[in-house]
Amino acid sequence: MFAIPDIHGLLELAARATALLAVALALAWLVRRRPARVRHLLWTTTFALLLGLPALSLFGPAWEVPLLPAPAAGAPDVQPSMPTPAGPVAREPTRELPPPPSARVFTNPTPAAMRAAEPSPPSRPLPLPFLLWGLGCATALASLLVGMLRFGRLVRQAQPVHDPVWLRPAARVRARLDIQGDVPLYLSAQANTPMTGGFRRPAILLPASAKAWSTERRQAVLTHELIHVRHRDALRQLVSRAALALYWFHPLAWVAARLAASAREEACDEKVLALGARPSQYAGHLLAVAAGGLTPGPSALSLPMVRYTGPRLERRIASILKPHRPHPSTIATAVVLTAIGVVGVSASVTHPIRILPTGSGTVRIVENARPPDGSRLGWRIGPQPLVSIGGDDGEGAARFSDATDAMIMRDGRIVVADRGSNELRVFDPTGTHMATWGGDGWGRGKFTDLFQVEPFPGDSIVAWSWRSGSMQVLDSEGEFGRILHPVRDAVNLLMQRHFLVQARKDPSTIFGRRLAVGSWGDLLVVSPNDRYEIKAFANDGTLARIVRRDYRPRRPTRAQVDAYVEALVAYASGETAADRMELRAHHRSVPVADHLPAFGTVMSDALDHLWVEEYATPGDDERTALWTVFDPKGGALGYVQTPAGLEIYEIGKDYIMGRVRDDSGVESIQVWPLERSNQLDEGNLE
Repeated sequence: MFAIPDIHGLLELAARATALLAVALALAWLVRRRPARVRHLLWTTTFALLLGLPALSLFGPAWEVPLLPAPAAGAPDVQPSMPTPAGPVAREPTRELPPPPSARVFTNPTPAAMRAAEPSPPSRPLPLPFLLWGLGCATALASLLVGMLRFGRLVRQAQPVHDPVWLRPAARVRARLDIQGDVPLYLSAQANTPMTGGFRRPAILLPASAKAWSTERRQAVLTHELIHVRHRDALRQLVSRAALALYWFHPLAWVAARLAASAREEACDEKVLALGARPSQYAGHLLAVAAGGLTPGPSALSLPMVRYTGPRLERRIASILKPHRPHPSTIATAVVLTAIGVVGVSASVTHPIRILPTGSGTVRIVENARPPDGSRLGWRIGPQPLVSIGGDDGEGAARFSDATDAMIMRDGRIVVADRGSNELRVFDPTGTHMATWGGDGWGRGKFTDLFQVEPFPGDSIVAWSWRSGSMQVLDSEGEFGRILHPVRDAVNLLMQRHFLVQARKDPSTIFGRRLAVGSWGDLLVVSPNDRYEIKAFANDGTLARIVRRDYRPRRPTRAQVDAYVEALVAYASGETAADRMELRAHHRSVPVADHLPAFGTVMSDALDHLWVEEYATPGDDERTALWTVFDPKGGALGYVQTPAGLEIYEIGKDYIMGRVRDDSGVESIQVWPLERSNQLDEGNLE
């Protein structure tokens, strides 16, 4: 489910509401000399848009605009003098890289092969701003509900009017206003002024003193109240009160509510006069009703004929007695409603983002909600692989000792990096072996601890030797070109700044933070995975983008810790039984992180979408991986589930490729079809 809004969500909501209310106030001022009906429609539309802003912002399209400044304390410290990374970078950050054989350090196993049921998330205190907003909103909604109940109680306690002296003129007015259905009249000793209420079943309450009114006053009052019914003002009042409850903290919302109430009564007065009432007589009836005594009565959700005395009543009387009245203009009404509608829709689809100053530009921050649990983005992985190289039937070059990476060249050839032999093995699109490049050694075209292979500009490829930190560029036929080093230096410096600066006493902390490194278009992702915040850096080393997604921290269970330790012990399969016992005791003595990592592997596909794997907790038999896919700008698209046991190496436009190990540890490289679509599927990938 989606997360509770935080302070940033409230700021975005307030920014949208401010833009909408400011434009509405400006339009109301511009049409102040127009008929009140125009302003009445303007405020009705404005409050309806205000009420729909959260839903429109959630389900509508996104147009991101830099409106919100970032807090000074949160600005990242980025040095613009970071060396320029050249070429590709590592794609599998959460799988700890094995150390040189001489170092006795046991690393974290790949978590993608083990997944445990997600435990209940720990309780989190509500943010104080959201708590205050929620209390104010709940109080206002409670007041609204009490007002509705009180009006219903007034109606139940009132005396129905059956006198033809009242019913006949009421019927004539209903016919003139084309009001379908009956509108009952009631006499109430608790009503101190005529009022209308009830948006589903409207009713008119009359004070007990109405029995002594003249025929003209009865006609004026009935016309006024039935016009409220014809305009559906009770429903409009409910919408404005609900919007005011949502934006109770916004001063412009209170100003708008007061102006809307005035426009509603003035529009009703204008309609009474348009039906033939004399202005002087109608103004006299209003003054007489007001003079009858506006004693404090029960607060009910209704539309009283006279609510205020003093300056507000004087302005209303002056408006009634104006010698020249503006004529209704359909064009003016259409222009005003179109303008406020355009502003409302624009405010709803505008997503304010924060801008942080850096040495060479700005940092683009994108906030995302968590996709609904159980949902899947409508991208389909085929039922079986298109190509499978190796496995039990693999022989010769198709028998891998440690296939750490693979890629597909432009002409369809598949290149597999086998670390066990330090060779690049090349296969045609059907999986038939074509050539073997490289081998174990330190010279040109030779590799030490071959770890990764990536495409390079043109038809070349680049192979990364982890131990030496060098990257060799080879042409499309495997001939040596040159050696690159800058990527290693840039990554090392970024690691020192964003990860090692807060190094733990024991680097073997169970479920401790790990550094995620990967390429994303022309950006370099370098982020610790203890929080769901993906940081991407430009080629000059400056921070360019931060992508966040709502994340519910999960505390590790005892079973997960035990499974983690056993996975570490099993990973050190070359040790003796005594060494494994010592290793098990060591890992059980080290600290355990307070929370599980927020995510696993990060990598990008051929269309520059960022794929972020959900962290897989050890101890579960389920081996499928779940990924959150972000668009090239950082907006969350949804979840995609990949085949069981597939450790993904490359995601193309219409395929995914990775490694599968069977229960005996035999490896195969598989290419699976990928079908992309824009729909969101509530089902699961089988």
